[in-house]
Amino acid sequence: MYFKDQPLLIAAPLLPARPYRLPLPDSPAGALARSYNRVGGLLQQLSSITAIDAVALLAVWHVTSAGRAFAPGQAPLRFEVDQFFRHWGRANTATFDAHFQFGGHAGTRGRAATNHRMRESAAAEWRAVHSGQPRERAAFALAETLGGAEAAAMASRLGGAQIPGFNHADCGYGDAAALHTAFNADERWQVLGLFDYAESNGWLDLVRGHQWKKFALAICGDGERLAPRLTDAWGQHDALLALPRD
Repeated sequence: MYFKDQPLLIAAPLLPARPYRLPLPDSPAGALARSYNRVGGLLQQLSSITAIDAVALLAVWHVTSAGRAFAPGQAPLRFEVDQFFRHWGRANTATFDAHFQFGGHAGTRGRAATNHRMRESAAAEWRAVHSGQPRERAAFALAETLGGAEAAAMASRLGGAQIPGFNHADCGYGDAAALHTAFNADERWQVLGLFDYAESNGWLDLVRGHQWKKFALAICGDGERLAPRLTDAWGQHDALLALPRD
């Protein structure tokens, strides 16, 4: 059973019973404590179920989500124009090319993962997609209008942990649009989505064993960037537990 479907995790308080006392220090341990104060109740219950240290789970969530606070209806996303072409634009080339550009396609220079641009109309100026969440959301909304909710979600990295929409089944969702809807509704589903994604791919044992480089390579292929951040977060274990709680 997926974590998101387990009654104990559905019912678990998102907030911890004993949050860290404010004001929190401006330090790596303080940053971790801020994330814990938002989702620590859920992580403690998940720790009991998985037999993984709650601080290890917190380190994974904090690092992969960049410690971002949740705002209803505004879960972080990254809209990948080349993926939208794959999932919708290839069959609708003329309409796609009127609104989107990406490297290696229709004369745009660079690799497919670069030079992602959009425009709402033929008279509008081409603008970079990856220039902040407002532009990411604008690109997603345009894709949703053109190709539907599923194609837009399939082309996006969703939630704090930026899980690819096309991996929705690994998180226990029937389609990418449902994953996007859940992540927008509550930070609970983003946290559980991340750990369902990891469990479905056999990566939780890497978290349990604090094998941060292997976990980083597995979840995003970027061990050089992500692994040191995970190692540093886990290294705050004792400093975090020493902070005063209410």
